[in-house]
Amino acid sequence: MLPSHLMDSSLRKNEPRRQIRLGEMPPAPPPSLCITGAMSRVGRFEPSPGISLAYTIFRPRQLLDDRKPPLIVCHGGPSIPSNYLLPIVNGVTDRAIVFYDMWGCGKSSRPARMTNTPFSIPKMVEHLQGLIKHWNVNEFHLFGHSFGGILAYEYLKKERTGCLSLLLGSTPTSPKLIQRECFRLDQEIRNTANASIVSTNSVDNDEAAEKEEETKLKQPQRFSEAFLQTHECRLPALPLVLTDALAQAGPPGWRGAPAIIDYEALEPLSGIPTLVLVGEYDFCTPTCTEGWKTIISDPSPEFFALENCSHYGMLEDESKYGIAITSFVQQHDDAPSKRAVV
Repeated sequence: MLPSHLMDSSLRKNEPRRQIRLGEMPPAPPPSLCITGAMSRVGRFEPSPGISLAYTIFRPRQLLDDRKPPLIVCHGGPSIPSNYLLPIVNGVTDRAIVFYDMWGCGKSSRPARMTNTPFSIPKMVEHLQGLIKHWNVNEFHLFGHSFGGILAYEYLKKERTGCLSLLLGSTPTSPKLIQRECFRLDQEIRNTANASIVSTNSVDNDEAAEKEEETKLKQPQRFSEAFLQTHECRLPALPLVLTDALAQAGPPGWRGAPAIIDYEALEPLSGIPTLVLVGEYDFCTPTCTEGWKTIISDPSPEFFALENCSHYGMLEDESKYGIAITSFVQQHDDAPSKRAVV
């Protein structure tokens, strides 16, 4: 899930975006921007005619290892491809890890026409179901970062078989919550920098004010550089894996929180061990994640905040991020291979 500035990389740099025509495969990306010694295998899967999904399996020889089931990774955005998550390979070293680019972004194909083709969470769930069958894995752990966590949750509402655990990385229960928190955090920073600025975050029950807020939530917004450096990525500069992912983002109507702004996680989910992993300074604040406490049960989700990290903890401290993931999935590697559907 991304706030305004990540919806178009040109908001951060005064340079033209690489143009990719709809319905065509994007050009090959530059050489790997994430240094890893892990062996990998790339492939493609066609869930239906005209749709081709690109994926990469790291440590493919371990893909079917029952002792260390693979970690399947769902990227965020929506429509910000998986490149930025590759540092997880360096942090989680004991099993196969599978990344894929959702339809419409990265190395996967794009819709031929955008007219009357809104971003569809159910369609993305269908694609994930097809991919997991295509990989022929019987047991796995499912990790989703930001929007990818929403996709993972929606997948598990339909299909539980084989999933040993769920990991939600900086995943809100509602895009509106995360947008509002971004506005609030940015305003706090601006107000601190200049005490003369009057906060615009006060609640106004006037119908016109509510309508204005709804419109604002659906539009790209610019946030202060201090907000980006505090709550998005605390490194001195955005890592190449992230800027490369942004350059291969999906069509404007398919990326960022506005693409799914009316979504809200509501349906209970039980029987899946869950870890909610966030950064200490994450713009996906406790306000955005506390809803998982009531949605997910039996067992209740575990929560862990990475010290001195923000939204992209896997980039800021890949070792600490990897340890958090590894320690959790190892606890559940020996879970029953078939969980009862509740």
